[in-house]
Amino acid sequence: MFEARDSAPSTFPPTQKDKKMRIIVTRDCVILKASEHDTLTWATRPGDAWPCSTLSGLGFTAEYDSNGLLDFNLSKPGADTSCIDGQELSAICCDLLKDEIDKSHPAYEVIVG
Repeated sequence: MFEARDSAPSTFPPTQKDKKMRIIVTRDCVILKASEHDTLTWATRPGDAWPCSTLSGLGFTAEYDSNGLLDFNLSKPGADTSCIDGQELSAICCDLLKDEIDKSHPAYEVIVG
């Protein structure tokens, strides 16, 4: 089973076609491709901002299975992933995916908790 969905950002429309999140769901894993626009919008939400965000304005791809994070890459070539706050990555993935994947999916608990 393979399912891919594009989700439009909820705060304001993107300026380019590739400025929206993409979710790929297979039987065993979930892949989130978040754009620069997605991370900037998430980190600067009024009343719920993430101060000193290490992800704001950086696109990324995160792949999860039932054991946790399998793969993580920043979309900017040469970007240093070691500077990314792991708690922030967990929080943004949880927020962006909690309403997008079925609660029965094997990766749901490790992504959303």
